[in-house]
Amino acid sequence: RTGGAVRLLSREAHDACERNPLHALGLAEAACEIADALPDDYYPGDGVYELRGTAWKAVANASRYLGRFAEGFTAIDRAESAFKHLPNPLQHLARVSYIRALFFWKQQNHTRALELACEAARRSDACGDLEGFVYAHNLEGGILIRVGRVAEALDRFVAVKASAQMLDDLELEARAINNIGNCYTDMGDHAA
Repeated sequence: RTGGAVRLLSREAHDACERNPLHALGLAEAACEIADALPDDYYPGDGVYELRGTAWKAVANASRYLGRFAEGFTAIDRAESAFKHLPNPLQHLARVSYIRALFFWKQQNHTRALELACEAARRSDACGDLEGFVYAHNLEGGILIRVGRVAEALDRFVAVKASAQMLDDLELEARAINNIGNCYTDMGDHAA
C-alpha cells in the first residue's frame, strides 16, 4: 500500500489496455483501492491526490477500451477531482480533457469531442506538454476528418507527423502518414 504500487499498477494498466482491457481494468481498480486508502497527507505536496488521479485516469482509459462509457465518465470525473487538489494541475487537467474527448468521439458526439480535444491541446501547449499537445492535435484531426473538414484535418496530421518525428514516436508518425494519405484520398488528390 504505497505510492510506488499505485504508480506501477497504473502504468501496467495503461500498457495492457490494447492487449487485455479487462485485465487493465482490474489493475487500475487495484491501484484506486490502494490510492484511496492512503491518508491525504501521506506524501508531501499533495502527492496522494496525484496518485489517486492517475489511478482513476487508468480506470477511465480501460473503461473506454471496454466500451463502458458511463463508468469511464465517472472515473475521469474522480481523476479530475483529485488532480484539482494539486498546486499545478494544468498538465493533468489537459489529459483529463483528452480522455473525455475520446469518450465523446467514441460515442459519435463529434461537436463535444472536438471542443474537448481543442481544450486539451490548448492546456497541453500552455504547460509545455508536447506529447499531450500532439496527441490532442491528432485527435482533433481524426474528428475533423469524420465531420468532413478534411483540409483542416490534413493540417493537423501534417503537424502531428512533424512533432512525432521530434518525439521519435514511430507509431504516431506512421498513423499521421496514414491519415495524411486518407485526407488526400478524400480530397481526390490520389497522386499526393
